[in-house]
Amino acid sequence: MHARSHNILARAAVLALSCVLLAPAAATAQTNDRVEQLKRAAALIGSDQLAEAERELNQILRAAPGEAEALNLLGALRAKQGRLEEAEALFLRAVRGDEKLSGARMNLAYLYLLKREPEKSAAQLREVLRLEPENAEAAHRLAWLLLSQNRVEECVALFESLKGTRALSAPLLAVAGEAYLKKGDRVAAVAALKRAAELNPSEPSYHFRIGSAWLAYPADLSEAELAFRQFLQLRPDDAQGQMHLGYVLLKEKRLAEARALLESSTQKGAATPEAFYYLGLIAQGESEDARAVELFEKSIQLAPTYSHAHVALGATLLKLKDYERARQALEEGVKLSPEDPKAHYNLALLYARLKQPERAQEEMGIVKRLKNEGKADDEDSVAPPR
Repeated sequence: MHARSHNILARAAVLALSCVLLAPAAATAQTNDRVEQLKRAAALIGSDQLAEAERELNQILRAAPGEAEALNLLGALRAKQGRLEEAEALFLRAVRGDEKLSGARMNLAYLYLLKREPEKSAAQLREVLRLEPENAEAAHRLAWLLLSQNRVEECVALFESLKGTRALSAPLLAVAGEAYLKKGDRVAAVAALKRAAELNPSEPSYHFRIGSAWLAYPADLSEAELAFRQFLQLRPDDAQGQMHLGYVLLKEKRLAEARALLESSTQKGAATPEAFYYLGLIAQGESEDARAVELFEKSIQLAPTYSHAHVALGATLLKLKDYERARQALEEGVKLSPEDPKAHYNLALLYARLKQPERAQEEMGIVKRLKNEGKADDEDSVAPPR
């Protein structure tokens, strides 16, 4: 927890500094001196000079024990030291001394996340938004917190309430996009994500999420292709981006382009089972069956429970008349994905060739049932990225 507190609360001094900078313009000389001390302490905390920062803050607190901004900064310092209980007590003293000190409330919100107390974190964020309705950071953090708890409707309601305000930041729009996707509202999700990309065009992740949204059923391949190409313009060597665009091009039957991207994605040191699976499908479609077997086996090595690769491997081995290995692959595919009609269909073909008509009929019966239940795949369908 110490490392996490350092990572998440390291910016607490910056939050506190934003409050210090709001000191009245017509301040007394003594107040100006204190503001300068607070600025120095915040800078020292930000540069990890904690002993020096603590000396500055203790000097302030000896003269003014209830100085809320100093208590907030000292709380940030304690958080960086991993002394979370002391940090909490200091932040609470700060907000009791100045209820409108949003920096301390934001720090409390981060602290409660570290302590796995999300309701307390949400309460502090809501209070910040009550005091500062256009606080973009608080709005984003609260939306993210609600979504992380699967409180999708509350997350969407928060987003809707902030439309038209300056709290509507790119990160908040991205969270809203995820919430709308969970609701099954792709139109609203894409609209939110596109707006996020407009506000921050240099952030590639927004384009990636737009592309992924367009892959949801029913897929819009042209829109997905456009989004993934925009992502790769910003991050040209990203293996995931290459793999996703390769998948789209495979679906569009643009096999040469798909192969180039997929092969590039496997050379980045983070090869995915899907990339080898898609390459196997390309090889399979071009009657390079031995190569397809090799690629499907690589996919399975990376993800032994990836049912699509087992089924595709079994179908290729069936074509090669390697019936025993085909049986093993297809039976494993059925076990992993019992409602995959292609797996049962290929298993039926295999049993027929093995002169086991009863088992073949049993598998065809399952295929018929799955079709009646609307679970039959299009013959040209390709398993989407997971």
